Amino acid sequence: MLFEPLKNTTRIVICGEVNAGKSTVLNALLRQRLLPDNIGAPIRPAISVRWQRKAGITAWFPDGKCRTAEPGDTDALRGAERVIIGSNKRHLRHYELIELPMTTAEELTDDHFDTVQSASGLLWVTIASQAWRLTERNILDELAPVSPEHRLLAISRADKLRRESDRAKLKQRVVTETRKYFDTAHFVQGRPDLLEKSHHSRKTWEQTGAHKLLARMERIPAVTDSATQDANAEPRPENATITRFENHEISTIEAQTHLNA
Repeated sequence: MLFEPLKNTTRIVICGEVNAGKSTVLNALLRQRLLPDNIGAPIRPAISVRWQRKAGITAWFPDGKCRTAEPGDTDALRGAERVIIGSNKRHLRHYELIELPMTTAEELTDDHFDTVQSASGLLWVTIASQAWRLTERNILDELAPVSPEHRLLAISRADKLRRESDRAKLKQRVVTETRKYFDTAHFVQGRPDLLEKSHHSRKTWEQTGAHKLLARMERIPAVTDSATQDANAEPRPENATITRFENHEISTIEAQTHLNA
C-alpha cells in the first residue's frame, strides 16, 4: 500500500495516462497551484493530498530517506517515490486525494491495484484533445475487479477547445462511450491565472469546473470498514510506535528520518 488509509476520510484516487492532466485537475480541486505540471523526472511519484492544520510536504525517496518542505517547494518532489502534501484548505477537510501515475494496462502493479481498491471513489482524467483512447479503456478494464462503485470522469484542458459547439460534441461522444465506466463527466481547466484567482474567488474557481467535481465527490461516502483498512495497512517494524500528525500517522522511525534528513 502506497499510503495507509485515513479514518473517517473519503479517499479519491485520481488516475489517468501520462500527461493527461491529473495535476491540472488536482490543482483545480485545491484552488491553488501546489503541483507543477512537470517535476523534471521520467516517472512522477504517487502523491497524497490530505487536510492538515499546518500545510507542508513530506517526500520519500528511493534511498529510504524522508524529507519535509514548505508548500510550493517543487524541488522537494524531484526524484521522490511518494509524496504527502498537507493542505489547510477547509473544503478538503474530509478528503484524501491520491494522484496515481499510470502508463499502460500491462505495467499496472500491485500498488496500483491496492490503492484503487482502498479508495471510496475513482476520478479518471482524460485530455480533451485525445479524449477516451483505447489505451485508457484497457487500463480501466484491467482495474475493474478492484474499482470502487463511484467513478467520475474529468476532461482536462477544456480551455483548449475554443468553440462551444466543439465542447458539446466532444462531451456527447465521451459520455456515450464511457457510460458503463463513469457516473458523470465534467470539463476541467486549470490555467495559472484562474488558479491564482481561485484561491480567493469562488466565482473564478467555478470557471475551472472543479466545483462540479467536488459536488459529486460530496455524495461519495468514506470507507469505514476498519477490518479492510487494517488488512490494507502497511506493515510496521515491531519497535515502531505511532506519532499522530493531524489526519495521518507517521511512525517514530519515519519521524526520526525527518529529523536526520
